[in-house]
Amino acid sequence: MIRYRGFSLIELLISIAIVAVLLSILLPGLSYARKLSSSAVCASNLRQIGMAWEGYQDDPRNQGQAPRTESEPMWRYGGVSFRGTERVAVLDAERPINRYLADDAALDSKSMAQLFRCPGDAGVFARGSGNGTTRNSILSRESCYQTFGTSYRANESVIEVPLDDGTGLMRPLKSHEVYVSASRLLVLGDTAWYYGTRAANHSDAGFEASWHGKQDAGNMLSADGSVRFETFVRDARSTFTTTPRPDRD
Repeated sequence: MIRYRGFSLIELLISIAIVAVLLSILLPGLSYARKLSSSAVCASNLRQIGMAWEGYQDDPRNQGQAPRTESEPMWRYGGVSFRGTERVAVLDAERPINRYLADDAALDSKSMAQLFRCPGDAGVFARGSGNGTTRNSILSRESCYQTFGTSYRANESVIEVPLDDGTGLMRPLKSHEVYVSASRLLVLGDTAWYYGTRAANHSDAGFEASWHGKQDAGNMLSADGSVRFETFVRDARSTFTTTPRPDRD
């Protein structure tokens, strides 16, 4: 009769230790891969939104059509609204850039609605409060997407410019009004750009929206339609700007 020898307690403990070591090696790599994937999807979203922005920006019909329908034009340029108790995301017909992304028949498209959602969107949280699950968003619905209908905050210096007729109506900045390198001018991006560029005495300086594993960094859409990952710190080394005229930076 054949008798099978089982594992001894020491062998079992050694096996568990080996598995634990392997997991400790593999898990950081998997986490990093997830962050890279999230950032890549985010960059793709911004490129497509950028094409819609180009159409909106120089369309002569957009005199007085900047997103002044709400008190927060930096969020209302484009994005989604949520329907029903299940909060189904659909493109909001009242947000001006959306009509350059889809016609009325496509406003209910789930894939189009996802263009405004960064997979890494963790909302806004107290600066230095930790990473991953240890940080708590200050927003009512956790993420920027769920709260504002978009993960991407627009640059108000670009999204709305007053008309010259004294009516108080707004319009988008035209491409010929950009007096800095278009590749440097931020149009919109991960919300990290806003909090990363606040002065130390600003009321929002105590918050951040770092979603991709690096503090005050994220993807940005430039005025030339390009997208890149940027660290949003306003100093002499900055490779981006939020103002269209060099004398106002």
